[in-house]
Amino acid sequence: MSDSNGTCVRSALKAMLQDVDGVIFDFDGPVCLLFPDGTASETAAVKAAVWRNPEQIPPALVKVEDTHDLLKEVGGESPEVNAQVADLITAYEDAAVSHVLPTPHIREVVDQLAARGKQLSIASNNAPGPILRFLELHDMSPLFQGRVCGRDPLDLRRLKPAPDSVLRAVAQLGLHVSECALVGDKATDLRAAQAAGTRFIGCTNDAEERDLMIAQGAELVVETLEPLLRAVQSLPART
Repeated sequence: MSDSNGTCVRSALKAMLQDVDGVIFDFDGPVCLLFPDGTASETAAVKAAVWRNPEQIPPALVKVEDTHDLLKEVGGESPEVNAQVADLITAYEDAAVSHVLPTPHIREVVDQLAARGKQLSIASNNAPGPILRFLELHDMSPLFQGRVCGRDPLDLRRLKPAPDSVLRAVAQLGLHVSECALVGDKATDLRAAQAAGTRFIGCTNDAEERDLMIAQGAELVVETLEPLLRAVQSLPART
């Protein structure tokens, strides 16, 4: 169901939120747009730094133009290469959080969720350090209480769509997977939620990504966080 259905979507969102006690957010997209122009230049710079001779770049990595795709593909390389790639990408993420703004409505959404007794966490393919710093910069740290599950640099093959970060987030919340919903902007988030057993709310204005989510079984997909905000506001506040 996409938000072209208006009232039906708000009702479905309200029903889902009533059923869950924990809401887990992907970071890049739902919380902020970390790299609005993509990461092709950062990916190229990382490859140039790790493999100074272009001919030494593994064939599977030559055409990769996204940092997270690079992390996934490099997972089969040596631990030293994995660590070097992860550290360089983390540095770019850390630099980016200094100047990006929160996604519209995210602060209101998490405020309202917390006011209604929902526990919050983040499950992301980004490194945890930059996420925590972003939350501090925008006064959202108390709402998440340090519950940030970023990528594990020791096992880059466990990035979403693997359910690892989502399951870690559920464990941090002390809830059952059926009591949690993941908010994500990619089909990989959906597949991670499906593999983990949590509910899922898609949030993207990318038509291709939205169609992919729906085709892969997403219950709810909205273009912005505003319908989610309205749904949360319609829930009774915690007494």
